[in-house]
Amino acid sequence: MTRYACEMCGMEFDLQREFDDHNSSIHGMQKIECSECAIIFNTKEELLEHNRKVHKA
Repeated sequence: MTRYACEMCGMEFDLQREFDDHNSSIHGMQKIECSECAIIFNTKEELLEHNRKVHKA
């Protein structure tokens, strides 16, 4: 099972939704969603890397 670990405080989550909610509410991080497949990223850089690798953009 994939675990999502917060790099800022070390908390771990089973669901990405919980991880994203934690980052948004505790650390004030915005969610950035891929417009092609709806995967959510914490940074624009992660989204850009995803697009290059997955969607060949």
